[in-house]
Amino acid sequence: MPRNNYHQEFGNPLRRDRLPSDPLSTALPAQSGTRKMNRVLITNVVATIVMIDVILFSLHATISHTYLNIFRAAVTCIVSIVLIVVLARQLRALSATACGVVGFASSLGAAVAIIQEHSPHLRWLHSGVIASGYVWLYLRHWSERCITSPVSKKVADKLRESWRPSLALMAATPIFVAITACIASPAVAFILSIVVYVAYLVTTPLGRPRSLFAAGRRSFRSWLTYNSTDHCTPGTFRSPIGRCSTRCILTVGFSVVIGSCSWDAFPAPIILPSIVACLLPVIFGRPLIHEASVFCRSRVGAESWSSLVENVQSSSNAVEKESLYMGRVLSDQSPLLVPRNMHEEHIHILGDTGCGKTALGLAPFIEQVIGFGDCSVIVVDLKADSNELLATMIAAADKHRAAGRVELPLKYLSTQEDLPSYAFNPQTQAFWKQFNTFSKTDLLTGATDLNYGTDFGAAFFSAANEGVVNLSLESSPDAETFRELADQCGQILSSASNKQKLHPEMRRNGTHVHEILKRLAAFKPLNASIQDGYPQEVIDEGIDLADAFKRPQLMYFHLSSVLSPGAAPALARFVTYFLLASATKTDRTVPVYLVIDEFQRMVSRNFAYMLQLARSMGVRIVLANQSMEDLKTTKSDLISTIEANCRFRQWFSVSSSADRERLSRISGSTVELFQTVGESCSADGSVSVSNSLSERVVPRLDVNDIALASDHPKHSIVHITRGEGYAQYGGLPFIVESDFHITEKEYTRRKNMAWPRGDRGTFIPAEWNEHQLKATPKGPKITTTVVGESSKQNELFDDLLQDWSSESQLAARNGGKQ
Repeated sequence: MPRNNYHQEFGNPLRRDRLPSDPLSTALPAQSGTRKMNRVLITNVVATIVMIDVILFSLHATISHTYLNIFRAAVTCIVSIVLIVVLARQLRALSATACGVVGFASSLGAAVAIIQEHSPHLRWLHSGVIASGYVWLYLRHWSERCITSPVSKKVADKLRESWRPSLALMAATPIFVAITACIASPAVAFILSIVVYVAYLVTTPLGRPRSLFAAGRRSFRSWLTYNSTDHCTPGTFRSPIGRCSTRCILTVGFSVVIGSCSWDAFPAPIILPSIVACLLPVIFGRPLIHEASVFCRSRVGAESWSSLVENVQSSSNAVEKESLYMGRVLSDQSPLLVPRNMHEEHIHILGDTGCGKTALGLAPFIEQVIGFGDCSVIVVDLKADSNELLATMIAAADKHRAAGRVELPLKYLSTQEDLPSYAFNPQTQAFWKQFNTFSKTDLLTGATDLNYGTDFGAAFFSAANEGVVNLSLESSPDAETFRELADQCGQILSSASNKQKLHPEMRRNGTHVHEILKRLAAFKPLNASIQDGYPQEVIDEGIDLADAFKRPQLMYFHLSSVLSPGAAPALARFVTYFLLASATKTDRTVPVYLVIDEFQRMVSRNFAYMLQLARSMGVRIVLANQSMEDLKTTKSDLISTIEANCRFRQWFSVSSSADRERLSRISGSTVELFQTVGESCSADGSVSVSNSLSERVVPRLDVNDIALASDHPKHSIVHITRGEGYAQYGGLPFIVESDFHITEKEYTRRKNMAWPRGDRGTFIPAEWNEHQLKATPKGPKITTTVVGESSKQNELFDDLLQDWSSESQLAARNGGKQ
């Protein structure tokens, strides 16, 4: 296969041949050209109009008047027919037929009037028809441009319906002016135009002359320059009038026809009518232009992000409806829509502290997933320096409830004992009791990172840990708390009666297990049970991981690695392993998203197995950390594991030189032209300059591109290994522009949100002191009796002494006889 079939451009490597056939309902504004490009394009259009008028004026001075009129008539007729055909294509069948009949008749009449130099009213009437079509096309383009995404579809439909009468009236105004010119005179028509223009100014909001002028200028610039590069990527708005070149040609044609028909109307230079005709839509459609400009958006802002996401999730396109909006491709501003099915193979988000990894990546993702309302979201926050992610979950749940949907319960847990938490005791849940002792042993040793591997030496200590845990579970099969399990483990390690059950070397090396169990026993939310005196409400409302697979709900684990550097990673592994374990004993009807922020702190030796198991269990994991180099330690290297199991990866900043080189290598190659300029001096002193072009194969993203993207506050690099749906990018990385989904004020509020209090079923561990526990120990009942404590016991003691005395005396007598 030829190499050029795989050549992809730098900006957007979208594989259009693999996209679904159904069109997208999302239509974001295309990448606008630079100010210099727009200025050049507008200048070229105006210069073309002026050049045509100058040619006509020159012909007027060089050839006879009759031939000039015939030439004007031919040009007017031909151009008018072309314009009418374009106009008719924008209308419905009946309207198009009527427009065609009226347009052809008026163009023929205007041509005859120009040749015979009589019936000027026919020329005016034709000018009115052409001008009305021009105004209608212009206003239609601007109104549709202003209400495209990210404006809500409901709002856009209402605005489109309310603007329809105004658009028709403003488009018909030039015909009324032309009819007035036919009945009265051109001067009266000119005065009427001024009156209409002043009336439009009066009807628009007062005190906004600058905004009125700015709206007209923006609409004119959009009409002539919007999408000047003619991007046709799915999801970008395309003008209903056609390409930028088409609109420019229409502008020239309308101006020439109107200027030609009104040439003899005023004693003014020939150029003036054409230039005025070019600005007719701004004059007659100014109120609608100003009203529509209020809704015009060139970017997706915090105030419009929710509307865009709502448009995606309510789309009639089945593929688009099941997609998440993850930003816009930088090169053409097309939306990045990632299907939810792609997340079954996990997501990896990277970025340094302060690069926007949470604000631009995790938070918008969590809010969108919760918005679907058909899945459970579990967030394990190992950074936990603020309540931003918890506040995001609360806001998304409130928004979901306000929309009249099923309420999503939210449960949370914190390692800080002064904060209210829900109970989370996995040993009292149904799935735990379904495991046998060996499965429980493997689960506990894996969750607490007590399995050191199968290498020489490590396998021995792993076996010692497993032996101690297994014997503790066998000795206390009905244990419901880690406190009971830790006590049983302590008895096993200290009792000499277990020598036959457990090798002394394993007992000696099993103290680590005891310390781990004691730490788990000290965390009160993991040990809440009825036997320990906790209220029934706390037990009933506790966190049940298996229930996350049965009904949609939200869970948040606030595990601060700063305040609990040892316990937080252990609890994170604990939650992850028990979630996967519960999935094996539960009917999974609801997908579960597990979001782990700063996950490198909880990475263990069997992390690769955990990712593979999660994919088969319907658990979609979202991992976030700072750098790929964090996953490479002296004992393990998880870089290849993450690359193999994460289908979607996004870098918000790449500071490590190794990461930059790795990302540059996987970006692929492209061909660029390099110009070489050389100078040579001959013997006679003349200098010759030579230019040569050469092709070079270079990386699509070099280290400079990666550095620039990392430096920008909203830019990131996305890599999708295998495309699906509308995310077909050929497995090549590309630069994305992300959007803040909330305002800065709302972000500050969420970041500083207080920890929730007073929710039903929560308790404060610090207030639940040891003397409140009413534990009833399990096993044989042990009683203690003090000899001599009662009179009856004293009598028995005296009888015992009397018996001993009698036996002594008898023995003495027998001995004496001998």
